Amino acid sequence: MSGEVNLQEIVICTQTYPRFRGDVNAPFLHNLAKSFAKKRNVTVVAPHHRMAKEKETVDGVSIQRFRYARDQREILAYTGSMHKVALKPWNWWLARRFMSRASHSVRQVLDTTKSEILYAHWLVPTGMFAKKALRDETFFAHVHGTDFHLMQKYGFIKKVARRVLSNVDGVICVSNEQAEVVKSMTTAPVFVQAMGIDLEMFHAKERTVFSKNALFVGRITEAKGVQHVIETAKLTPDWNFKIIGDGPDLNQMKSIGKGVENLEFVGAVENNALPEYYRKASAFILPSTREGMPVSILEALACGVPTITTDVGQITEIISDKENGFLIEGDASSIQNSLHQLEQSNVWANMSKRASESVLKSGLDSATDNILTFMQKIHQSKSTEKLKSTH
Repeated sequence: MSGEVNLQEIVICTQTYPRFRGDVNAPFLHNLAKSFAKKRNVTVVAPHHRMAKEKETVDGVSIQRFRYARDQREILAYTGSMHKVALKPWNWWLARRFMSRASHSVRQVLDTTKSEILYAHWLVPTGMFAKKALRDETFFAHVHGTDFHLMQKYGFIKKVARRVLSNVDGVICVSNEQAEVVKSMTTAPVFVQAMGIDLEMFHAKERTVFSKNALFVGRITEAKGVQHVIETAKLTPDWNFKIIGDGPDLNQMKSIGKGVENLEFVGAVENNALPEYYRKASAFILPSTREGMPVSILEALACGVPTITTDVGQITEIISDKENGFLIEGDASSIQNSLHQLEQSNVWANMSKRASESVLKSGLDSATDNILTFMQKIHQSKSTEKLKSTH
């Protein structure tokens, strides 16, 4: 083997993936896979769900979903808290079955596609079952905010993550803060690349004038701070609030927001329909208690929407306080105060301009090219070393 290695086949494995168009589960991952599919043959291996097909091709991406139980017992994935469900004693057998079926399916797809690249999103549990499926493939792990949060919160998860990282050939992190921690846990090369967005879709070219419209986009959970958005709507009747998304706490949040006339729960929205909502908003609100590098913030900024958010995770790597958004405590009064500041003369116009300018280098195709270049370099080096060892 000599010369440049051609990475024509790539297998992406993951613990969550959109089950249908408009699904709130990891739409950013399908967007990345779709971008990869413009340049390579991509197969995604993900858990099955009763609302999803076992095999399908969407936007050029081949998707294979593995079954691990009957429909009504496939309860581990797509819950937003897989680790909590899996750790319940009565679900231990199910968790072991999940891991076994996952690694078997990944191995099967690797053999069928003859891919030399295995690309795992999330360390736990995806990295675990990907590691079991490995033979001689080049193994990459992509670390996300959930990994980072769980490693900091649970010592045993950090130990498991460290074991996964001891087997990788390369690691992609979404932020510099993540990368510094991961570098202390592995000898493999670490590359920093935020999840990209489609800048042809998300842009500020059609920005309207300032209007008192505020927007939340994300998974409907307490951790995302949706309840604070609702409370802000109650305190600020002259602003209109839209909440886009689905999630386990949707009914609870609707109950909290019942009767609030300036609040609308839109539900799940397909990715290609989101720009219209962003461009009609003058503020994007994400008062999360934990985050990684939220794609929704990048999308909002690209559409020229100043973002009101909390200083958690790696958000400060993209939000500069009073420049392209506001860093707040997260409670309703601090959100309301930020909205009032946007009402002042020229404040919104200046922040909107800086918002869109701040993410000009966050394009999806650019992110894909950067990741592929990193993979190419690592795989080439590994292939060269294997060639040397055979002589």
